[in-house]
Formats: sequence, C-alpha cells, structure tokens
Amino acid sequence: MKKIFRRLVSFAILIAMMTNICVVPAMAAHNHQGVMCGKKVSWYEDITSSSHTLVTAYEDICSCGEIIGTIDETRKSESHSFSGNTCTKCNYTKKSHTHSGAMCGDKVTWYDNINSETHTYYTAYENLCSCGANLGLIDQTYVIQVHSFNGDTCSKCGYTRTHTHNAVMCGQTTTWVDYSDSNGHVIATGYEDLCSCGASMGWTIVGTVSSSHSFSGDTCRECGYTRTHVHQGAMCGDFESWYEDVNSETHTYVTAYEELCSCGANLGWTDETWTVSPHSFSGDTCRECGYTRSHVHSGAMCGDFESWYEDVNSETHTYVTAYEELCSCGATLGWTDETWTVSPHSFSGDTCWECGYTRSHVHQGAMCGDFESWYEDINSDTHTHVTAYENLCSCGENLGWTDQIWTVEGHTYGNDDVCNDCGYTRNHIHQGAMCGNVVTWYGDVNEQTHTYYSAYESLCSCGEYLGTIDESSTIEPHSFSGDTCRECGYTREHVHQGAMCGREKTWYENATENAHTKVSAYEELCSCGEVVGEMERTETVEKHTFESGICTECGYYDPYYTGHVHKASQCGEGFTFYLYNNTSTHSRVVYEGDHLCSCGEKVADGEYVTYDEPHELKNDICVQCGIEIHIHTPDKKAETGKHYLYSDKNEHVIIRVSGGSYCECGEFIADSDNDITYSYEPHTFYDEKCTKCGYSTKSYLEVTGEQIIYGDFSDDANLGGVAAQIIIGEIPGVGLVADVRDLLASETPGDVFINLIGIIPLIGSLKYSDEMYVVFKHTGDVPIDSNVSDELKEIAQAVMKNGEDAKYLDNLHEVNRVADNLDEGFVDYNDFKKIYGSAGEGKEWHHIVEQSQIEKSGFDPKLINNGGNIIPIDAATHRKVSGYYKRLVPGTNMSFRDWLAYKGFSYEQQAKIGEYVLEMYGVKVK
Repeated sequence: MKKIFRRLVSFAILIAMMTNICVVPAMAAHNHQGVMCGKKVSWYEDITSSSHTLVTAYEDICSCGEIIGTIDETRKSESHSFSGNTCTKCNYTKKSHTHSGAMCGDKVTWYDNINSETHTYYTAYENLCSCGANLGLIDQTYVIQVHSFNGDTCSKCGYTRTHTHNAVMCGQTTTWVDYSDSNGHVIATGYEDLCSCGASMGWTIVGTVSSSHSFSGDTCRECGYTRTHVHQGAMCGDFESWYEDVNSETHTYVTAYEELCSCGANLGWTDETWTVSPHSFSGDTCRECGYTRSHVHSGAMCGDFESWYEDVNSETHTYVTAYEELCSCGATLGWTDETWTVSPHSFSGDTCWECGYTRSHVHQGAMCGDFESWYEDINSDTHTHVTAYENLCSCGENLGWTDQIWTVEGHTYGNDDVCNDCGYTRNHIHQGAMCGNVVTWYGDVNEQTHTYYSAYESLCSCGEYLGTIDESSTIEPHSFSGDTCRECGYTREHVHQGAMCGREKTWYENATENAHTKVSAYEELCSCGEVVGEMERTETVEKHTFESGICTECGYYDPYYTGHVHKASQCGEGFTFYLYNNTSTHSRVVYEGDHLCSCGEKVADGEYVTYDEPHELKNDICVQCGIEIHIHTPDKKAETGKHYLYSDKNEHVIIRVSGGSYCECGEFIADSDNDITYSYEPHTFYDEKCTKCGYSTKSYLEVTGEQIIYGDFSDDANLGGVAAQIIIGEIPGVGLVADVRDLLASETPGDVFINLIGIIPLIGSLKYSDEMYVVFKHTGDVPIDSNVSDELKEIAQAVMKNGEDAKYLDNLHEVNRVADNLDEGFVDYNDFKKIYGSAGEGKEWHHIVEQSQIEKSGFDPKLINNGGNIIPIDAATHRKVSGYYKRLVPGTNMSFRDWLAYKGFSYEQQAKIGEYVLEMYGVKVK
C-alpha cells in the first residue's frame, strides 16, 4: 500500500519595540522671593521631529537683584524652519546622515605582516561617502616581498634584523690599569677589537707591566687607588671666635685656633679662652651675640591723624577724629586726642553723602510703564487673561499695575493635552484601547522550574504603554544544556567530579646536576570538560642530554658550560581561532607563540592549547565562532508506537517510540533516554516480502519487471522500475493506459489526486515521488553496529521523519600522510598525481595546507604539493572541510582561508590548524 507524506512548514515573525524614557532633572528649591520684573526672555521646549514650542516669559527677580526664575510664561507651538537638516530656531537636527561609499579617494600604501624574511606591501584606495567622510578602504591589494636590507634595516618597511657582532677590525692602541690592590697595580696595553659596524667588541691585550703605587696624599697618581687615611694633629689653622651660653642676662665670648691634620681636616680647637659678658642691647637685640629679649609696649610717640564715622542710625551719625598712639617700636597702641561730633545726615537721594547710610525708600506711583498681558487663575476648566500697564515709581521700580482688564476664558487644546494659550496641561487618563506586540519572558525561576509568561502590550490611544493584557503563564521544568537552562538561562551550581580521561601530558621535575625526572599523566576531566586533576601518573629518572649547555629534554642549564646559553625570556606573537565542536560547545584554540632567548634566537616552539567553551548565542549565531546553532524546542508531540527498519537479509530492527517531541524545524527531541528503544527480530515473509519492514527477496530484475507490468498494483519499487514507469508514461496512448491502470489501484483520495495528475504529460512524472521514497528507504544494506546506540538513534530519528534525511554519525578515523616524511614535493599538483595516482574509490586528495596559500601566503609550491601535506579522505568530508575554509571569520568580511593569509600564519602553523579542522570532521592525521 502506498503512503503520501506531506510536510507543512510555517514561519513566525517577532517584532521588538524599544521604549525611550526621558528623565527631567529637578530644580533645587530657592528661598528668594520675587518682587521685581526683569527683562523678557524666550526659549524653545517640547522639541519633536515636526515642531517645537516657543516659550516667552519675564525674569522673576528678588529684591536683592538675583534672578530666581521666570514669570508670565506663554507657549506657542511652531513648525520647524529647516535650513538643511537643522531647524534655524531650536537647532533640532533631522535623522543623521547614513554614509554610503560613492567616491574613490587617495591611494594609500603600508607594510604589514613583517617577519624575519619578508614583509607584505599593501595598496588601497580610500572609500569616501558623497559627503566626503572616509568609510574605509577599497580595492586593497598586497604583495609579499623579501626585505631590502641597508645594513641591518629594511629600506622599505623599516624592519631591523638581529645584528651579530664579529670582530674584524683593529682599533687604536690603548693603555689602562687592569688590576690594583694595596700592594700595587698592573698596566695593560692592547688594541680595540672592532666589529665591521664599528662597535667595540673588547680588547686584544699585547702586554702587561706590574708597578708600585705613586701616592699623592693617600691616592695613587697613576691608578687612582686610595689607601686608608689616619688623622694626626700637626698644623695650626685659622683663629676663630664665637658666642656660647647665651641667656637673658649674659653671653660667653670664646676664642681658639683650629687644630688641623696634615690633610687639612679640622680635628678640634687649641688655645681656647672664655669671657662672660652682659648683653649690649640695641632696642631689644644684643649687638654682639644677637640675643633678643621679650618686648613690652609703652606709648611714647604720636602717629598719624585719623577720622571716621560711628553710631550711625536713621537720623544722625557721629564724626570721630583722633591721633594714633605709638610704641617706641612703632606698633599702634590705640588713639589719643579723640573728638566726637554728632551730626544729622546729609542725604543725596536716599543715601547720606558723608557716612553712606541708606534710608528706606517709599515708592510712589508717578509713571506709566509697558503694556503687559498674562494668564492667571488657571484651573482644569478655564484661565483668566489679564492685561495691564506697569505702575512705576520715580526711581523706576514697578509698584504694580494700572488699567487692569480680567477676561475668563475656556482652554483651547491642540492635538495634545496642553492649552494653546496658557500652557495648562490637563491630566491625561490612559485607557487601553490598542493591542501591541506579543511579549514573552521567564520569571519565578528556582532550582527546579521556571514560569513561561506570554502577554500582549496594552496601549493607550495616545500610544503610551500601559502594561500587559491577556497574560498566560506556564510552569515548566528546566531544560538544561550542561548546567544552564536553554530557555530561561538559569545556571545551577556545578560540582566538578573527575569522570573522564583527557589528553596525556608530559613534563620534567626535580632537575639536578646529573639527572631529571620525567613525569607523564593523563588529565582528569569533569563531565563538563574542565580539568580537575591528573590520573595514571608515572615518573622516570633520566640522565640529561646536553646540547650547548642546556638539556634538550628538561631545559636544565649546565653551570659549568662556558658558551652562550639560550634562555626563554620573551614570548613571540600568538593568535586565537575557534573550531566548531557541536551544538553545545566550540573549541577556542590558543597558539602561545615561540619562546625566544634575549638574543633573539628561538628556544622552544609555541604550543596550541584547546579550551572547550559553551557557545554564546545572539540571534542563533555564536558571537565567538560564528556558527549558526539552532536550539531545538518542543513544538508537537511525537507519534508513539512501533516502527520497523530494514537491517539485513536475515532480520530487521524494531524501533519503539514511547515519548519525545518534534521541534518546529522537524528534528526529534528526546525527553529521556528511554523515549527510543530498539531490538532485533527475524523477517516475517509473505510472497517473498517481509510484512513488517518491507524487505523483499526478489531480484532487482524481478522488481523492475513487476513495476513495468503492474505499475501501482506492484508493492515493490526500485530505481529501474521507476525510470521505466516514467518513460512509459510519456509514450502517447501507452502512457494513458498505464495512468488509468494506476488510477484503478488508488486506495485513498490522495492516491486518486496524484494519479489523475499522471494523465497530464511531463507533470505526470511527479506522481512517482512516493515510489522514489520507497526506493530510498529500501535500497542497499544499512550498516548497523549493535554496540553503537547513538547511530541507531540517529537512524530511528530519520525513520520517524519518513526516511528523508537519514544521518550517520562520523566515527573518528585515522588517515596516513602519503609520505611519512616530507618528500621533495612538486611544482605542479598534476605532477604529484602522476606519481601517487588515485586517492582510492570514493576518496579525493586533500591538501592540509590549501593550494590557495601558494598565492595568498607566498608558500613554496613544493611545500604544498608534497606527500607530507596531502592525505586521502572521502569526498563528502572533503566538501565539508572546503566549506569550513570558505565561511566568514566573525567580525571580518574575510573567509577563513583569506584570514589565515592576512594574519601571516606560517606553513607550520597553517598545517596544525588544518589538522584541527580535519579532526572536527572526524579525521585524525598521522
């Protein structure tokens, strides 16, 4: 019986909205009180894409003169007056300009990827927008060039190679002291040993002479050696005098001669005399020893004549005159000869021109100022329009208003809630009248479950977001991927436990003068992949293998070695790239660069270190490795029951489905390990065909003949029979008879529809799609290893999806290089194939370092077309690997193969990366 399979695919589009919230800073409270009206001011507010509001007001001025705010504000809504993209009034600027490259600017050149042998010369043109902005570079080309050294520096890129000095020149004859001690010194004569670059490399000694010191004082005139000096008083120095024991009444006068050593050092004093004398004061300071006594002020002098005003009140002030009373030292002690005269104020305006007192001003209205209008008594229904003239004092101050007119008016509202006249804003009552986007989120997350919420946005007619409506919630258990829930992102606490055996590592310990210990162990890995310790540790004591003073195994330095010993003091440039592992993780491959000696020579090769990390997804694409990862989520329940899969001529597989779901993409998602179980049983034959799995013992020709004769009445199908049916269907007359025959064999409305289509020439070929499915399902033997449950699950999932895309997991298998060691290689790939021939049935030759790198990275063709770089792999894997090299590197617009060349990776580095990529697709290179 034929079956018709149809698949319906639906797509949902989710639109996200962003809500901008404007925060207005609050003004600090001010305790000034406005009593004066200042100048008229204006500004713009409420700026939108189409209009702005012109605000006019008067400054509210405190009696102290400080501006404390604005009063009598009026608002008027205006449309923008644009000049270009900017409003000439409020400076609002339209949407920013989107640059697009439209012009070719200057040509620029630079050098990059500089190593010890070559550099890369780049040329490009500036990509300019029509507005003149530089958008980057276009038409970029590059050429790998060998350095052009001028001395040790490349004249093109400036690279300087390490210079090794070689003594090849003889410099001037020089004499110097080679050695000195307390007994004498040695005079050496030699020539400077010079490098060809002129640097001094040392000396070639041609003779030495021993000599005794020739002291001048305690220092040798020839070599500068200084002996220890012992002071002895033997000379009389200068006559000195000074004062000591100074107190409030006397001081002591001391005279003496310096006692000097023969070297001139002062050893003390001789012939000292001491004389006690009273102070001889000049003022309060002793003329002889400088002692200053405490000073007591006494008024003894008359200073300058002064005058000032005191006791100022609202009616009088007091005029005071006096002389300064001075001490003999000049300090002011107070006043003498004071006189006080009380006088009435002499006002000029409101201020006394003598003492500066200002009396209170009483304003009187005598002048009429500007005509003004404003709004008052603003409430929810009305406002009052007031017009008046300023009532001014003779001093110019506003005393109030005259000729006031009060008009009560109703508010005039525009399209918003603001009155066009007085600016009053009425309270807007939001009412949900519009339904916005569907929003979903997760909440109430705990260790066991989370709640999935779904709702619609409730929008006011003004467009403001009011909340959510029609909210629904579902409590779900977490769906963990590792320790993180795929749906809500909850991460449970992970406890590391060693459960896996990782890669083997080897290192050296306990290095002594004669031997070191070689340690080997396997990484002990947690199920999450993290290293938690080591296992199967072995230790072996070995003798050193020295080369140039360093053990080639452990790096131990021979202390008795006299030559130059390379020590790793610098680390060369490293790099990082990512390899796709599976839907849960990728590998971050870090190349830690070569270790260099301070002299510049390489001490040890760099190391590739791999870290397995979870993907960080954004829009289903990992932001690190760039792989698109579709996370399966249950969409509909799987059909439970039995399914049969043809295995071999003796038996078939029974697949029992007890649970699980389908993702919307069609993939099967198991809820537990028991959702799919399988077992074997013998075929149950009827008329040479198994009634359960459909396996037929008929020969290929028998099945083909039955299809030609019986058409849809035949239960079996193969490619030959389907092809014959299609050919017969196109023969006039004969094809129509065959279509009528197949129509009679129809058992369902779907069969009738398809076989009616068959009556139409050419289009009728579509009706054989069901036979093609049968052919796909039963052609060939399916290789099943009863010990590999994952493979059976993959096959079972394919059967549940109607057998349309059966998948088989790739087991990691090893392949050998064509040559164990690098052969001489070939300039042309065809020459390689002439020698090595075909890669084998179903296989193709694969270059680990791609052929394109001959041009891109400038590699020698013989390195690429070489038995050490070429391996045989199956054609399907070859396509996958080539596809990986074509994918774009995240964050760039370069393919992976172009990126390798751009980064300047060496042949050895690209070979290692190529092996990593092959392992990703199940190929281990030996």
